[in-house]
Amino acid sequence: MKVGAAAAAWIVTLLPFCSVAQTPATPKPVTGQQVEPAIMEYYPIAARAAGVAGTAALDCLETEHARLTDCTLVSESPTGFGFGEAALKLAMLSKDNPRVSDPSLRKRRPLAFTFSLEPPSIQPDMLKWMGVMSVIKNPDYARKPDPALMKWPLAALLKRVSGRVVVDCVVTKEAKLDPCVVLEEQPAGWGFGQAALNFVATFRMTPMTRDGEPVGGAHLRVPVDFLLPK
Repeated sequence: MKVGAAAAAWIVTLLPFCSVAQTPATPKPVTGQQVEPAIMEYYPIAARAAGVAGTAALDCLETEHARLTDCTLVSESPTGFGFGEAALKLAMLSKDNPRVSDPSLRKRRPLAFTFSLEPPSIQPDMLKWMGVMSVIKNPDYARKPDPALMKWPLAALLKRVSGRVVVDCVVTKEAKLDPCVVLEEQPAGWGFGQAALNFVATFRMTPMTRDGEPVGGAHLRVPVDFLLPK
């Protein structure tokens, strides 16, 4: 896409949303009276008796109504205590979300369970999530970026210097990109960083949504290449 005597290319990459699971410490043995009922009834009996915490990872098919089906065990740690079997039973508790009907959800997704005894908990708590599992959609363009609004730094243009900038922005629930920071600028000192920030400020996004409601906080990483025509 041409800007004056120059051409520019841009690529947008959404940062993945992820959490880092920490290996739970091995707690002391507890009795059945010390653990809470309900969700803790799904804690493997052998693990609870031995005071062992653990994790299990599943691969499940999600329906258009956010219900999990056809789950398979990917891994469990430690083995031999029934964490995998318990996770499969818990996944079967998921129900249709009456607020969600999205064919794009019909795909396989990972699901990780953490079993802990100090404090007593199983995460995610499928009993609380029955029928009300959150469906998150990432931001998207409300309108496509207009290359005519991308201004080339004059000094770089006169000297025929190309550049590359990587900008990281937070997408607000009002669909704005704010704040934005320059993560990478090559070469420095030619004004490419500020030019990229000015260009990204013209973007308009749809915000991230949770169960159809707009929420802020999603990050958008935007590489902007200032490329001279050959």
